[in-house]
Amino acid sequence: VWPASQGGVPNYVVSPRPPQTDRAGTEVLGYEPLSNHGNGINVFFAAGRCKFVPAAQMEQLSIPRP
Repeated sequence: VWPASQGGVPNYVVSPRPPQTDRAGTEVLGYEPLSNHGNGINVFFAAGRCKFVPAAQMEQLSIPRP
């Protein structure tokens, strides 16, 4: 369980499709819901890294806002 998870809120969202290419490490594998932090999300990339992304930048990664 992730420290940011609350009650029945899922800990993460898995990308609906597997990565086709790595696109320089920007292909998203999964992410935390915005409700976990409110001002941004932790994103897991195919390149094996995790990064906090501000809510205003979610659309750049094709992550839908609730």
